[in-house]
Amino acid sequence: MFEKIGLPKINAKDIEKNKNNARDFLELFIEKYYKMLGNLPAHTKETWEKFNISQYTLATFHELDDHVIWGRFIAVAQYGYGKFVFDNLFIETIRAWGAVKTANIVEKAKIIYEKYKEILEIKYDIDDRGDLYKVIPDFNPLNEEYFQIHNAETEIIKKYVENNLNDFGIILE
Repeated sequence: MFEKIGLPKINAKDIEKNKNNARDFLELFIEKYYKMLGNLPAHTKETWEKFNISQYTLATFHELDDHVIWGRFIAVAQYGYGKFVFDNLFIETIRAWGAVKTANIVEKAKIIYEKYKEILEIKYDIDDRGDLYKVIPDFNPLNEEYFQIHNAETEIIKKYVENNLNDFGIILE
């Protein structure tokens, strides 16, 4: 097992300033996590084992949300995050946090990911990546479903983090 990175220090004033925007609020933690990791590659198992379960889940949610919003579920796999997003630990933890709709969508996407894993994990250049959307249209309904719920689910994740701040960071007054 690898040494954990520990908890980042986060200013209570920054939390207060960002409390009305769930994405900005969560970014406070994510930015600190990645800064603490330094130059380690973000999508390796060794890097992610440095997180505690709360950090791991929050960072995985961040990568899921960013990649689905900007590149859909195919981008999750293409950028190397499939092994984290489609992991049962992430799915079950995010469900326990209250993001049930996200967990349900990810479970459905996991079936598609497993079916096409060999194709999805090949690194394609940007032009060829576009062809994947034609070859694997199975994700399309799930992409749309995610777009419908992601703001509300991000708010649920934010509330969980707010109610469990000590699992995510050391808050400085």
